[in-house]
Amino acid sequence: MNAEWSGFTLRWYGVPAKGPAMLRAARNSLVIGLVAAGTSSVHGTLAAAALRRYRPPMLTTLVLARIAMPEVLMGVSLLLFFVSIATIAG
Repeated sequence: MNAEWSGFTLRWYGVPAKGPAMLRAARNSLVIGLVAAGTSSVHGTLAAAALRRYRPPMLTTLVLARIAMPEVLMGVSLLLFFVSIATIAG
């Protein structure tokens, strides 16, 4: 059976509210999300205040390293992949 677009509806948002287990799961997710958001906001604010007051000498390097790390890891993994393919083929 193929799915077919039949129009816009909000009906499916009410379906989970019919079961107590789904309501409990939704409430748990909301509580965990709110606690995580509040905790990270407090920690981020305290970290920003500390970085504003005490300027670490390697701060720029640490920030840029975190930004550049995914590209470096992707480059190394692609290098290893292509070297292994060349070794198998050659």
